[in-house]
Amino acid sequence: MNSNIAKTAVLIMGCSAVIVWLCPVAMAQVDNNWSQFHQGNGFGGQAATGPDLGVYSTPRFQVGSDLGAGFMGSSASAPVVMNNKVFCYSSNGAVTAFSEIDGTQLWSSAVAPAAFGSWSSPSADVAGNSVYMGSGEYVYRFDATTGASLWSEPYHLTTMSTSGETYASVVNASPTIVPGLGLNGEGLIFQHTYGSFGGGTRLHAINVADGSQAWTLDMTGQGQGEVAYNPAEGLIYTTVGVEGGWADGYGGIVAINAATGQIDTTWGNNGYSAGSFYALSFGGITYDAVNDRVIAGGYNFYDYAGMLVADGSDGSTVSYTGDLGAPSGDYRPTLGDDDLIYVAGAEFQDGPFIFAYDATTGGIEWQSDLGWGGWQQSLAYAFDLGDGTDVVYGSDQYGTKIGMFDADTGLLLDTINGYGGQFALANGNLYTISGGQLVAFGAPVPEPATMALLGLAGAGLLARRRRRA
Repeated sequence: MNSNIAKTAVLIMGCSAVIVWLCPVAMAQVDNNWSQFHQGNGFGGQAATGPDLGVYSTPRFQVGSDLGAGFMGSSASAPVVMNNKVFCYSSNGAVTAFSEIDGTQLWSSAVAPAAFGSWSSPSADVAGNSVYMGSGEYVYRFDATTGASLWSEPYHLTTMSTSGETYASVVNASPTIVPGLGLNGEGLIFQHTYGSFGGGTRLHAINVADGSQAWTLDMTGQGQGEVAYNPAEGLIYTTVGVEGGWADGYGGIVAINAATGQIDTTWGNNGYSAGSFYALSFGGITYDAVNDRVIAGGYNFYDYAGMLVADGSDGSTVSYTGDLGAPSGDYRPTLGDDDLIYVAGAEFQDGPFIFAYDATTGGIEWQSDLGWGGWQQSLAYAFDLGDGTDVVYGSDQYGTKIGMFDADTGLLLDTINGYGGQFALANGNLYTISGGQLVAFGAPVPEPATMALLGLAGAGLLARRRRRA
């Protein structure tokens, strides 16, 4: 037999054996794409695998310039990853794409500069091979391969509310992409715009197909961040104020029909979470599809706030930390395993800190040392480093260090100095924008031709969960 043919046959047989052996293993969460801020349209902040920062302590690449957005030295705008491309925002007016393989810049397209210091992040859509960005008074759609503009629409961001407030600018809200709805079934983009302090917000549903407006909904309070999507119920959730002012009011969660924009009056108390909770009007929100829970963090400029966990189907309260039981900030709660939720914030009080909460009780499971986390920090969680350890990645508020914590105990396992910011996890790598550059930590990412097989093999790592000695 020809030697090359023999080698090929052995390779195919070996690969087939790997695939057969792995078939009984439950597949992990998608690990190739982190295509929306904080992972997906539920904003859970999870990935199957992540890099061991004790092993990968120096960047695999460090590229670009003038990337990111935020304040106090740390970018609160996060990169997103889709199909081996990493997309980054610059608040000075650009969206830039880089190769996940080697960091090569692929394209850069202009957008309006950020309004009010917004630290929004891009979002990407696998089905439409597109990248979306809300910046200034515009929402944009770009071709993910070439960066060509597919549409940019300002008109649905410049209308007035009946009270005279202008809902004109995107502020700290990344687009939420929901497939299958809207014009031609191509999907809807949900984008909050800002109504000034205490003036409320406007939620826009925008057709992926052409950028036209599907519907809008005005709400009280300052829930200007991302909305989270529950595909089983067809609902989107956002925080909403119900009484009091922007810095010291009361609020809750509202459930909205994603297709029509109507508040679902069968959910909770006439569409709102049961009860009224302290300072939820600004907080970020996450939907936990595995446990059908929606989690909202609080925002109180002067003190701690509360974190609410509600049933995704009926709006009843699963747990509540108490009115001063959770840090304040613009973070999105991060989902872990074993009913744990991770948050960071409150540097304007006595923090910052990273906290782990029990979703079923609202009790604190662990708390980091002082200095980790920050007002704008949303954490990232990986189920496995490769040895069964699940970890949480966090930054300090100034973007000067990255920490990797044991997700169950809070033990600080490793620290990398000189970098920080918001994270994306994909293909076993951690990506962040630090010092105006895109920085990658982890093993080399293989070319797309070998990605499928290696990704399948990596899923087997979740079959067992060993702890570090």
